[in-house]
Amino acid sequence: MQAMTRTTFSRRIAACCALVTALVLLVGGCSPTVGDSCAKNTDCGRGLVCDLSMPSGYCTLTPCQPNGCPDESVCVDFGNRQTWCMRWCDDDGHCRDGYKCIHDKGPTPFCGVP
Repeated sequence: MQAMTRTTFSRRIAACCALVTALVLLVGGCSPTVGDSCAKNTDCGRGLVCDLSMPSGYCTLTPCQPNGCPDESVCVDFGNRQTWCMRWCDDDGHCRDGYKCIHDKGPTPFCGVP
């Protein structure tokens, strides 16, 4: 068996690292979450719907129960039996462009339109 040179070994390691990185980005980046933009329900993935009344659409789940929303989201009661899963936030930096972190509509802040 022929010995591998350092250059060949380094190239193979770099190629493997690039492949693993691409796979991680592909798998991790393809699942829509609550608060993502959308144009139709199928943009939001399984179980979520696209609320087109929100700017650039808003992937959500409705109706919802307290503690019944996907990770990184919270069930917000807007009154009149209207409950929606909304993206959780700490500050505006957690929200996408055009959205603000709303702190005065319940116990947990969420990304919405003021």
